[in-house]
Amino acid sequence: MAIKIAAAASLINGLPQIISAFNGQGGIYEEIEVCVPWYASSGALARRIIGTQFPKIFPDIFIAASEDAMDLVANFSVPNPPPSSLVSNREDIIGNTLVIVKNANAGGLTLAGNSFGAVNSGNAALSGVHIWIANPDAPDYVPAGIYAREAFKLYTPDANHWDYVFGKATSEGTLGSDVQKTLDGVVTDPGPAIGVVYNSDAKNECSVTIIAVADPPINDSIIYPAAQIYRSGQDDGEIEAFLEFLDSPTAQGILLSKGFRELN
Repeated sequence: MAIKIAAAASLINGLPQIISAFNGQGGIYEEIEVCVPWYASSGALARRIIGTQFPKIFPDIFIAASEDAMDLVANFSVPNPPPSSLVSNREDIIGNTLVIVKNANAGGLTLAGNSFGAVNSGNAALSGVHIWIANPDAPDYVPAGIYAREAFKLYTPDANHWDYVFGKATSEGTLGSDVQKTLDGVVTDPGPAIGVVYNSDAKNECSVTIIAVADPPINDSIIYPAAQIYRSGQDDGEIEAFLEFLDSPTAQGILLSKGFRELN
């Protein structure tokens, strides 16, 4: 029986290599098959796991890009125990950094101070520039979009920076349903465009350039938890073996090489 994983879209950078390394160990692991049938926004995946968004999915492991997405599953009231919770063997495995990137069409565009605070309605250089962000709201609930909202709100308590960004993205149709689609939007935009993605996304896409990095309070909060999700017929030993491998030097080295951030 294969171990099925539901994973945050940003983990398309790194997780396939981790699975390959795990499967290549041989020995006691040679009979374990691991696959990733679901990459999407963590918020949407969490809701599909608990059945409040369709189609419902039944993974053995969930790796989210936010603690909140994992908490949604962990705190879900299970109608027919066992178990008392859908989540077990939970552990934070890696972090990430939020950045703003530009495409080649944006030319020499820069942001003062390499700062998210330079993205506002008073910046005339952005008047003809598309702004791509991941959708923080229903139905997607993308962590990258939620982190972006918090990053822009750091600069104005009345949320003017975020209102400008979200309003522009909504009116111009530049909201992504996950962070990879947000990055794709920046890359394929026929005009000048910037977008908010993770460092791991930017590092693995050669056609974009990082022009701003979020402040530490935001980046410190970007944490990827992994956990077993209960369903009948599982092999707990096999699942635990893979979860433990996520914390191994091999797996951590792969993620760090892809631009993820080591946890403090």
